[in-house]
Parts: sequence; C-alpha cells; structure tokens
Amino acid sequence: MHRKSCFIVLGVLLALVFIVPVLAQDASSWFVYLYNTQTKDLVRVNADGSQATYNLGVGSDVYMSSYDMAFTSDGTLTAFCTSVNSGDRPESMSRLIVRNVIAQSDVLNLDMGANYGCRVGRFGFNAEGTQVAVGIVRAFPFDPSMPEPSGVIPGPAWELLVYDLTGSQVQTINAASPTAATLGADMGGVFMPIVQYFANNQIIFGEMFWGGEGSFEMSTHLWNLSDSSVAPIEHWGQPGVDSLSTGELIWINDDANLPAAVPMGPFGMFNVLMLADKSGQARMIYHSPDWTLADARFINDGQQIAILLLPGFDESLQPEEFPPSKWVVLDRAGAISDLYSSIYYTQLEAAPGGYVVLDATYQTADNSTSLFTLQYNNGSAITQIWTFGTQDPSVYWELAWSAPTATVEGLPPFPTFAV
Repeated sequence: MHRKSCFIVLGVLLALVFIVPVLAQDASSWFVYLYNTQTKDLVRVNADGSQATYNLGVGSDVYMSSYDMAFTSDGTLTAFCTSVNSGDRPESMSRLIVRNVIAQSDVLNLDMGANYGCRVGRFGFNAEGTQVAVGIVRAFPFDPSMPEPSGVIPGPAWELLVYDLTGSQVQTINAASPTAATLGADMGGVFMPIVQYFANNQIIFGEMFWGGEGSFEMSTHLWNLSDSSVAPIEHWGQPGVDSLSTGELIWINDDANLPAAVPMGPFGMFNVLMLADKSGQARMIYHSPDWTLADARFINDGQQIAILLLPGFDESLQPEEFPPSKWVVLDRAGAISDLYSSIYYTQLEAAPGGYVVLDATYQTADNSTSLFTLQYNNGSAITQIWTFGTQDPSVYWELAWSAPTATVEGLPPFPTFAV
C-alpha cells in the first residue's frame, strides 16, 4: 500500500464538500452516454429510451476507454487524449481533444508531444466546464537517468496541465515545481496525476503508478490554483470513492481485524465500506466477511449506496459453480438488500429516483454472440431502455457518463456498522 496522506485541515475539507455541483434534473431531462470502444461512438440514451448517436471523430488506430474521458455537467463537451505510436520508439504522440458532442466538432485539438502517457480522466473538467486538466508522463519509473527523462522526450517526468477552452495553458504543476518536490518519491519520481475533483479553483489529484503494477490506493493532494500551494488530503485516492453534495465521501477498504473473503484473482481483500462526513471523521458503515467489495456508488438521489460484491474464492467449487457477482443496496437505516446480480460485467450509476445498470451477457461459449442491455430503475419500476446484440466479439460497450442527479435535502446519516 502507498503511504497514507495526512489529514487536511477541516476548513478546506468543508470548502470542498459544499461546492460539488448538483443539477436538479427530473427523469425527462436525464440521460446517459454509452461508448462503443470499436466505433468510437457515443450513444445518448434518454430515460424514455429515445436515442441519438455521435461519433468522436478519432481514427481507428486510436484506443481509448471512457474511463479516460471527462464530460461537462450538461454533457455537451467531452475531453480526452488520443495517442498513437511514434514509429520505432516506445513513446507515443498524443493530442488533447475537447469535443462538442452535439455539434460533432472539436473545440480544442492540441499537440501534447511525445510521452509515455496522456490522460484526462472522468473528472478533468472544472465545475463550470471552462477549463480541463490533463496528466502527462514523460519518463519511466526508476529510470537511472532521472530526473532528466531519457531519450528525446522533453520536459519534466510528470505534469498536470490546465487549459482553458481557447487552448491557453493557465496552470501547471510538475516534477520540477518546488511545491511538488516530494511527490512520487516511492515511485521513482514518476506517476500519472489522476484528477479526482476539480471545482472552486482547486484540484484534488492522485499519484497513479505508471508503467507497472501499483497499489489500489493513491496518495492524493489538494492543489490550490489560486496560490499554487499543494497539501495532502485523505481518502480521495481510495478505491470505490464517491462523493455527495451533503459532504459525504465513501470508499472501500480492507480491515485486517475483521473477517474477509479471499478474492478470486489479484484484487485487494476489501471487506468494509467507509464513510467520512463533512467533519472529516471516517467510520465504517458496512462489513462483509464472505464477499469482496469492488465498488460503491451513491444512488436514489443520495438516499442509498449501491455496493458491488464479488464472490470469494472457494477451492471446493468448480469455476462454473461460483455464484454471480451482485450489487446490494445500503439505506440510511442501515438495512442491506439485493439490488442486481450478473455472472458477467456490469456498470452502475445513479439516476433520478434510483439507478441505471449496463449489463453484458455472453450467449455463446466462445463469446461470439453477446447482448448488452441498459436498465433504468426509477424506484418504482425497472425498464429496459436500450439493448444491443452482436456476433462480433470485438464490440464492447461502456457506461461512459450519467447526467448529475439532485440530492434529497435533510437526509439522515448512515449509521455506523456494529461489529
């Protein structure tokens, strides 16, 4: 595990939690984007099932996941990096693209030069949608030539750059910045800055190990763009992190003092769900001794938390006998109930009054025929609002983005889990 961040002062934490933008949207205006990794299409799916398709305008030689895309709060703009191999060298040539999804035109298309990694991530836009942050890696970890990057790649080993929509660089922090001199020390001085929050002229970013296997946890830092100061901040680099406008922050964790399932593969023994409220005090709100926690999301307008559980390894069972993974829901009375299960891959996000889930089902043994479905649970009914069947195993869909939902006012706190 990476070193723990120190606790940031309460005043800054309070400033953060009350400025997360929340758009009050009813179901008639709410929508999601689904992303086809093969065609580079975004499909907008509305709550009533109506659809529209938009292409991202990038070449077939560019691979990118929706996890590397940011969207403005109204879904009009998306930002991402494209990278293509630069020939016989190991680095890539990258571009930062900000695209108007609806108009089908690029707002920005900037040359980011040669690098080993370029990433915007899901939280790259500021709250107003007027600036975008992009992380760059220009060297390999533990390179003996550090701090000067090897080869012909110019610039510091890592950078986090902020641009406005005219293409002007308005802020930067990198390996040469005095305020960042100690960052990434346990990773050879090289990491990918991953933006976890961008609002109120502040960015929270984590240190993601680049070029090899890293930890599930990232050290995270609060970068104040007004005075360029950097301070450590807790919890934002934990797996399964999600935040609510109430000031609540949740994440999954492993508690060695409590029973835990053995994961089926290289995954952490995550057995608890943690919550920090606006006071910054962390406490456990859920524990599973026989399932591995894999993700968590606030749903149902902040009234509940959906938790993804993976079955633990059982040597007495054959692979086909293992139970399916499942999402369960935790309410603010502390009650747990089953939500959704699938033997294949699912993605789940909040939707007005409930949640939306993307499910992938492989219908033949060789995965040559698959079915993707999107279901919307509005709290009273479950509706299938999109479906896609294919016989091409290379076709894959991701739930790229879900429009923000309102948070119910006056919510009671989640109770502390009684061990």
